[in-house]
Amino acid sequence: MHIGNRPPALSRLRTRRLRFRNSQARSRVFGIVGSLTVALVGLAMPGRANSITGTFSGTATLTPSGSPGVFVQNFTGNGDDTTFGLFTASSTSTVDFSAPPSIVISSGTLSEIFAGGTLMGTSSGDGTASGLGTATFTIDLVITGGTGAFAGDTGDVNLTGTITQTSPTTESISGSYTGSIAAVPEPSTLVLLAAGFAGLRLRLRKRVVKPLVPVVQFFKIYQPWSSGKRL
Repeated sequence: MHIGNRPPALSRLRTRRLRFRNSQARSRVFGIVGSLTVALVGLAMPGRANSITGTFSGTATLTPSGSPGVFVQNFTGNGDDTTFGLFTASSTSTVDFSAPPSIVISSGTLSEIFAGGTLMGTSSGDGTASGLGTATFTIDLVITGGTGAFAGDTGDVNLTGTITQTSPTTESISGSYTGSIAAVPEPSTLVLLAAGFAGLRLRLRKRVVKPLVPVVQFFKIYQPWSSGKRL
């Protein structure tokens, strides 16, 4: 007897085999996508991002450091942020006037206290004196953390302003700033995301249908049809 076509059982098995492979592929793809999503959320996706801009003003005292022309500056003041509202500010930094008209500002620490929490950071910058008791400055503020609504925040802020000398050891300072801050998602949020994707991956694996007959064994039995030979 000549067999011109493959037996129906072989066709059905091949169909099942393709479905099995597709199920496996879908399971792997969803598993990989889930894992990558969790990783990207943890590494790159901030829980909150905000631009911050505003103005500030206050007074500072200068304390000689022991080096000619170098002082420790202590600033206190207040400000108004367009996003977060009113705040009080305080900072300490080293100000070097030893090579006029240049001014070097270093080793600064700053805190801004809002109604909902506090932002903290470090600062450095430079300025230029006019020779008439005033100077302009630019400071780079790096937000390193916060409390309350700002817990975990980081960011960069650029401050520009004017210094007016009011006595040999006191100053009046005013200016404006612009920058951005962002908060990383809390660890508990990342744990929930990871658990959700893990559950999805497990569910997809459970839905994979296993073939009723081992594929290799079946093809050994029906080798004549698969190779086109006659019985």
